[in-house]
Amino acid sequence: MKKLIFSAIIVAATAFIGCSKEESAEIPTSLNNSTWCSATDADTFEQTIVRFTDSENAIWSIIKKESGTNITLSEAEYSYTYNAPNITLSPKMPDNPTINGQMIKLDEDYIYLHLKSVGGAIDIRLTQMPDKDQTIWQ
Repeated sequence: MKKLIFSAIIVAATAFIGCSKEESAEIPTSLNNSTWCSATDADTFEQTIVRFTDSENAIWSIIKKESGTNITLSEAEYSYTYNAPNITLSPKMPDNPTINGQMIKLDEDYIYLHLKSVGGAIDIRLTQMPDKDQTIWQ
């Protein structure tokens, strides 16, 4: 009887550990080498992409998805400071706006980057793009 109870405890413990919930997404401590994008506008097929190329520089792009290709409509270089969850993007050219924002965690596995320009012309939410090298084979 003791062996049966002990076996039941082992099976229950194994099932509990094996079925534990996966770790939730966390707000990143660094944006280095990451890419974030907006949803594609259904009317214009335009999308905003921000690539953080290293720990200090970023490229803000607006692309248009057309016939299976991406056409770059505009591109601007920024320097940035990131102190999780807050970010400030400072333009390298004076005709581009300064942008402030923060990482926001909505639930266990959804994080987005909410950015607003100082003048109010930009108010956008970006999510992290999957790695371009990942391929799903069917």
